[in-house]
Amino acid sequence: MRTLALLAAATCACATASAGGAPGAKALADAALRARERAVAELATSRARIVQQRRELFERVAKLQAQLERERAAALKAAEELDAARRGLAGRTAEMKRERAEYRRLLEQVGESCDLDAPLPDDDVAAVGAAVRGALTARLTRIRHGCRVHVRSQTVADRTGRTLAVPVIALGSVQELAAGRERATCGFLRRDGTTAYVSGPEFDASHLDELRAAADGKRGALPCDVSGTLVEQQLGEAWSLGGWLAAGGVFMAPIVLALLFAAGLATERIVALTRLQVDPEAAGRVLGEVRDGKLQAAMETVADGTTPLDRVLHAGLQSFGLDRQSREAALEAALLQEHPNFEKSLTLLAALAAIAPLLGLLGTVTGMIGTFETIAVNGTGDPRLLSGGISEALITTQAGLLTAVPILLLHAYLGRVVDNRQAVLEQTAASLLTVSEEQVTGVGVEVGARRGKGKGKKA
Repeated sequence: MRTLALLAAATCACATASAGGAPGAKALADAALRARERAVAELATSRARIVQQRRELFERVAKLQAQLERERAAALKAAEELDAARRGLAGRTAEMKRERAEYRRLLEQVGESCDLDAPLPDDDVAAVGAAVRGALTARLTRIRHGCRVHVRSQTVADRTGRTLAVPVIALGSVQELAAGRERATCGFLRRDGTTAYVSGPEFDASHLDELRAAADGKRGALPCDVSGTLVEQQLGEAWSLGGWLAAGGVFMAPIVLALLFAAGLATERIVALTRLQVDPEAAGRVLGEVRDGKLQAAMETVADGTTPLDRVLHAGLQSFGLDRQSREAALEAALLQEHPNFEKSLTLLAALAAIAPLLGLLGTVTGMIGTFETIAVNGTGDPRLLSGGISEALITTQAGLLTAVPILLLHAYLGRVVDNRQAVLEQTAASLLTVSEEQVTGVGVEVGARRGKGKGKKA
């Protein structure tokens, strides 16, 4: 402002001097001019200073803005770190809660396993350790006392219902064994209230000796029911054929009848095949006599007809003198006549072998139907209610197979014997056909004589 005033004054002085023209005015104009120059110079200086101050102000504002951005970024980062720390703290808190709950659960398990009456404190480790050590010590003491073997005399009920005093071996608190002198007084002891009675399976001779030796104070191996199931096992009845048949149900009767019928047929076939012997050596001797021209001797050999081979050979020898087709027909008729004697009842045996498993399967289906009906009425709570139907289902199948297998074996054996003997007969017949009339000496004369007699009778 001062510079502007000086500049204005100088301008006014110059104007006055120009108008008056006096010498004083010239001086005044010079002074005003100089003042104007000084004012211009100060104005330029002020302008430069203002420019400089403005530049500095802009730089300071830029620095403040950059600092503000940095502080804002730092604040945002600090806020994020604070949130992350808060989340981590929340997660750690939840984890500590889970660990504390798990710790409490473990303390409860330890208390239950140690049979502690009071719950364990969850904030005193020393108290927990002391309580656990005390409980384990007490349990070890009980186990040590429970593992001792004691022998005492006690009144028990044996397997026959008698009540008598016998030595009892107590294997701590695990097992009690009766060691009487009789088999009925030896076994596992089961208590029903105040009564102790012998139960479970009977011991064999070696176990009985070891049990009695232990009752006398000697060392030995004793039977022990670790799982506790043998002492509950009832003494099973001895197996009997009648009980087995009764357990199989009504379908055991036809299976047994099929077995007896098959046994009768097989016996009859064995006896019959024993009588229907076929001797290849005898056939060879007869064929040898025929080839040697001893036709009459061969006829006398087979004249009795006691065996199938004799009857077939007799029919073949009787056909000498006829044409080959007639001889083949005679031998074939003789063979066909013998086949029923060999194959009799074999088809029926095969049918019985097939029927027996089917009867067993029918009994199985019937037993399973009864089992499902029992389940529908009584449920599956008591397995003994299901044992009847299951026994019938399994035993009938077993009986059917036990019946069918030997029948099949007998049928196969008898069929093989029949095939062999029929093969010998057929081979003998074929060998007899190969013998021609010219190979047999005197056959033509004998045949002519037989034909002459036949014509005479016809005349």
